[in-house]
Amino acid sequence: MVGAAVPPSLRRRRRDASRVARGLGSLACPVGVGLMMWTMMRGQRSGNNAAGAGSASPVRGGDQSSQVAALRTEIEQLKADRAARPVSGG
Repeated sequence: MVGAAVPPSLRRRRRDASRVARGLGSLACPVGVGLMMWTMMRGQRSGNNAAGAGSASPVRGGDQSSQVAALRTEIEQLKADRAARPVSGG
């Protein structure tokens, strides 16, 4: 069967299968992005925020007021250091 001609019906099937494969391939990216967005939104609603997983635990009660006081003191100290520094011309 060397050199045998391919019947037109088989050519049509191959062409149609090729079009379907290309169509499915072009939909793979948008569908994947949509699924990713959906799973990320589900995670945020349930309180499992992946971005906050590595951050420090929230400060509670008296710790918060002492931390705020320490930060205010540090800000005042930085402002004083900045005011004492000579202004350099550019």
